[in-house]
Formats: sequence, structure tokens, C-alpha cells
Amino acid sequence: MKKLFCIILALIITVKVSAVCVQAEESSEMHEPVSFITVFGDSIPAGYGLKDYTPVDLAKAKDCFVNLLCGRYGLEDGITCMNFAHTGLTTGDVLNSVKNTSKDTLKNSDVIIISAGANDIMDVLEEALLSAFLEERAYFEENGVHIDTSDLLSYERSLFAVITEPKVKDGTARIYAACTDENNKRTYTDTILKAENNIKETISFIRETGSNAEIIILLPYNPGEIITGNPLLDTVSEMLTDYHDKISAVCDSSEYGYSTNTVDLLTEFRGQAMTLTNITALDIHPNKAGHEKIAELITSKLDTVLSERNQDKISKADKSAPYSDTAVYIILCAACAAVILILINAVIIYRRKKL
Repeated sequence: MKKLFCIILALIITVKVSAVCVQAEESSEMHEPVSFITVFGDSIPAGYGLKDYTPVDLAKAKDCFVNLLCGRYGLEDGITCMNFAHTGLTTGDVLNSVKNTSKDTLKNSDVIIISAGANDIMDVLEEALLSAFLEERAYFEENGVHIDTSDLLSYERSLFAVITEPKVKDGTARIYAACTDENNKRTYTDTILKAENNIKETISFIRETGSNAEIIILLPYNPGEIITGNPLLDTVSEMLTDYHDKISAVCDSSEYGYSTNTVDLLTEFRGQAMTLTNITALDIHPNKAGHEKIAELITSKLDTVLSERNQDKISKADKSAPYSDTAVYIILCAACAAVILILINAVIIYRRKKL
């Protein structure tokens, strides 16, 4: 009876040791889950232009990429998914928003997403455009063209109508010349530099709180790419490219690049403005398909960077551990072999005794 008990015990030990080996292999392949996302930015993460959008409850725009990510990672709006985006915010506004956010929120976040830069560009261009338009106001009013400033969408549509209306091409030519003169170009350059500094300061502030979150910065796309040969829209393209290059360099630098990555909408949306934005309705914001695209790009980026972070953790753990994984596996395998030999020997002894 005693020998039989030893055999059973040996079998149990063998199974347990094998299970440990399997479990160790499986755990090494697991990725770190996303448990807390915080979002800062402009009208895009706010879900502007989507069904059920409202500035007082951003969760209602279900098709917004932020809400899509919440569903994908099983997060709860306002608790484990914080969206501080608001229509019209510039990089400076986003910086202030980050500074006014609880440091605990920043420290507890696995991921911090920032969407900013487009309004910096649009604001300075619209200011130049409006100033030039006022100089030509009488001419445009005679031709039945005016700018509606009653709300954001009406304002953007009327500005777009001004620069694309063929019957006032003489006036628009003068506007283009004014908006792209040397003084305005210097202003545009200064705007991009200021936006770059705001992004740098935002990243630095987040890190100063002790946050180790993966920072994802969305680089704005070019909704006006469908119109070529327009001096003003060509200027927009140049500014977007300049901003793209500067922020990409910031995120690649050793000073700011720690766990800071970009999602390059300028490249990923190229040639797809008609299908990924509401531009056909004279609204430059992403449509449902555009937000789905953004959510996919962010998820893909997180899959990559979190996997790399996990591999780094495993590598550091291996270096600090007294025994490497290989050594542990060898010891476990040797133990298994020893148990099997004991088991075989016990069976042989038991059978001889019976004979």
C-alpha cells in the first residue's frame, strides 16, 4: 500500500511540474492589458460631426474613436477612460488641460492620447483669411458672398465657399496673395514652432508627474488634399507637413521619446479624404469610417509598443534573476526525469514483490 501511495504521489508531482512548465511558457507570450486611457485634444477625439455628438457628453458619439477604444479594451467612460477633448482646442489649450488634470489620473493611465495641432494651423490661417476677406468685403458682398460666423461648421463652410467660388476668382486671387505674403508666412512658421514647444512641454509635464504611460500623439491629416493648385490649401499642406516632421522628430528624440509615439494620420489618410472625412458636406472632420480607421491605427500601435515594453521587462527580469529561464527549464526537466525514474523503479519493485 505504501508503494502504491508513492507511485500516485510521483504521478501528481509529474503532472504539477509539467503544468508549471506550460504555464511559464504561456505567461511569457501574454501582453500587458490596457486598463486606463486618458485623452486630450480637439474636435476629433470629442467626436465632432458624428451622430449624437454633444459637447457636454462625449460618450454619446458612439462612433468616436475614443468610445471605440473604450469598448475594445473593456473600459468605462469617466472611470477608466477619461476624455478631456473639446472642440477648437490648440496645442496651448491642450497643455493647459493636461496641467489642470489630476496628477493621479496621469500617473494611473496606461495610455495617454493627444490630438492637437490642426487648430493651431487653422486658426492662424483663418485669421489671415478673414483679415484679407474684410479688405475685399465690398467686392464679395456685391457678388453675394459672405462669411457666416454663427457656429464652427457654418464658419468653416463659408470660408471654404469663399476660396472655391469661381465667380469671385479675382477677389480670391487677391486674398491668396495676401494670405501667402512674407509677413504671413513668418507668422505661420512661428505658429508651428510654438505648437512644437507646446507638445514638448506637454510631454515633459506628464513625465514630471511620474507617469509611465504610453503617450500616443495623433498627427493631423490634410482634408483639403482633394483640391490641388490652390495657393492657400497648398500653404495648409506645407504647414501640416512641417508640423508632422517636427513632432515626429520630438517623439523620436532621446529627450522626449520615452514611450512617446505618433499615429501618422497625415500619411494614413492620404488619398482617402473623400471616404474618411465629411469633406463632401464641407465638414473637414472624420466620419464614422475615419474614426474606425483611427481606432484601428491606435490599437495596432499599442499592440506593438506594449509588446516591446513587455519584452524589455522580461529581458530585465532575466538579467536580474539568479537563474535564467533556460536554467530553470533544465532544472524542471531534470526533476521530471528523476520523478519518472523513481516511478519506474517503484513499479518494478512493486511487481517483483507481487511475483
